[in-house]
Amino acid sequence: MVVFASTAGVSFQHTQTQLMEDVLDARMVSDQHFEVQTQHERAMLISLEAPCAHGFDKHGKGQHVRHDASRLLLSMSRKSLEADHCWFECMVLFDRLHAVAPQLTTCRSFQLTCAAVFRIIAKARSDGVSFCLDRVTEVNDKMRTIATTEEGYSEIVAKEPAGQDLEDRERDIFTALDGRLVGPNSPLAWLSNIVIRCSIISEGVLSEQLRSVWKTARDDITAAVMRRSVCVTFAPRRIASGCFLLGMVKIGLLPLDVLRPPAMPELEWTTFCARLGFRASASNSDESVLPGSQLPHLVDVVQAAACCGLQELQHDLLSIFPSEQPVQ
Repeated sequence: MVVFASTAGVSFQHTQTQLMEDVLDARMVSDQHFEVQTQHERAMLISLEAPCAHGFDKHGKGQHVRHDASRLLLSMSRKSLEADHCWFECMVLFDRLHAVAPQLTTCRSFQLTCAAVFRIIAKARSDGVSFCLDRVTEVNDKMRTIATTEEGYSEIVAKEPAGQDLEDRERDIFTALDGRLVGPNSPLAWLSNIVIRCSIISEGVLSEQLRSVWKTARDDITAAVMRRSVCVTFAPRRIASGCFLLGMVKIGLLPLDVLRPPAMPELEWTTFCARLGFRASASNSDESVLPGSQLPHLVDVVQAAACCGLQELQHDLLSIFPSEQPVQ
């Protein structure tokens, strides 16, 4: 049984019942759904382990290409039916493609690949082919296609991809990925599912606060994906889980101490908190809006919502913001 108080001071308690499990299943966010999606994610990202360490995440030309690609895809996605989800899915597909066919994501080829990636994702999201072509043309008219030179500087290239070129590049992508164009859930899709689970498991008590958590975590996820390419060790579910936990702390539902792994030394913890914009203090029990006696129960709800333990959530957060990368 989980017992905690809402921010309005109304006590609340529940036992996870068969009815609740039925609701989770109906919303396609049950434990079983999470497990199936996680297995699918691992299978799709297993080939990204080595390229993540030797490709985009090295400082230099490769990272500049990915940065410009992310900007171009963001511009294309802004008028999509669901802009945030569209951009994240484009970035996951672009990173998968780089892992298996880096020749399609070089400084000379990534612009056309971005247009093709956007068309593929927009079709999958039922935005329509004509919409995709119009949007690519609009973006190219505005940006004239961002390119990256061999020296790593951005320049404007007055070249607009033709329809046949886009179709040929789509076929190249299809071949490179062995037809597996539908990738794993994006980090934002995972976050949405975790938030839905948390709302259901808490029986709606946290619904208002969870809106703020979603917005805060979405911004952190965007910053994380901008900095680093998706791979098996930086998987969408792990990104979403870590940022969800951080969001719960940022809006005041959980105290800062919840983020600290048991074995983390004091100096490292203080430095980590500073990088996240927090001040590490000896006691953070007053930082939560909930009574201290109810915090363990809320932590139980958070773990149930994310389908993993607190230490795994803490590890996810540390993987998102490693010590050598600044938090923006």
